[in-house]
Amino acid sequence: MTQTMTEAAPLAGIHMRALIRRGVVKLLKADAGMASLCGARIYGNRVEHWYQDEYPAAAVYALSESNAESDVSPDPDERALSLNVELVAAADERLDDVLDALCLALERAVGIDALGQAMTAIVNRRLPAPLPVDPQGRSPVDAALLRIRQTGSELGIAVDGQRQLGVATVSFDVEYRWPVMPGTLADFLLAVSGWDVEPADGCIDMQSRVEFCP
Repeated sequence: MTQTMTEAAPLAGIHMRALIRRGVVKLLKADAGMASLCGARIYGNRVEHWYQDEYPAAAVYALSESNAESDVSPDPDERALSLNVELVAAADERLDDVLDALCLALERAVGIDALGQAMTAIVNRRLPAPLPVDPQGRSPVDAALLRIRQTGSELGIAVDGQRQLGVATVSFDVEYRWPVMPGTLADFLLAVSGWDVEPADGCIDMQSRVEFCP
């Protein structure tokens, strides 16, 4: 028989913050609106989009993270992540229209359900078997997302040597908790436990055995 348990376990070696960032990149690349504007030029870091020969381009990166404040013990394992999506376009006569089109496509693409599905797909690719889902069809990763909210946009011009680029930085707050991941114990047929009765002398005084049918 297989024994099951639950635990707040690492996500196949990925920090939840990195998983959120990669999930946003994945859903933006899959979105028809963003793909028509940026093609494959959507990156999960704050550097690579500046060194392109073709624009528009987009970058997704974390700005800061804070733990939830609470007066209960133990502290709830909830965090608030500040996430930026930086959109870069050529500074020509179409700049403002292009930036507005990029922002619109971004805002339509990013949602809590789509992000949870993208994050689940990333984790499942790294596991030998897919994550289980609850009656609502959500994986533990999906269910760990509590809220995503756009908090603002900043638009401007960046000067890089002789080159000028238009920039729109769209900010999001993502609230999440660490997922409770299902764990397993290997199949076994016999469980044995022993007790050292007071006064303890290092010797087993009592023993119990539980045997399972194969």
